[in-house]
Amino acid sequence: NRYVSIFNNEGNDRDLHTGDTIMHEADRRVHITFKENTELKLVHSNPSQISVERVDGQNWYAMIPAAGFAIFSY
Repeated sequence: NRYVSIFNNEGNDRDLHTGDTIMHEADRRVHITFKENTELKLVHSNPSQISVERVDGQNWYAMIPAAGFAIFSY
């Protein structure tokens, strides 16, 4: 198996007194393209529910929330 990791480092405001504040306007829809038909499988993510949509055999969309990440195998 091969793996691809996608990180969204935007939208996390850290403050010593108030802690982390997640700004959801920084959520990102990511377009993932492969050179050939590929099955994409979510292995791990934070938060645990990442939206993944298959467009066709080579193209996928994933919604990565602010300060979130996803690891896929293919």
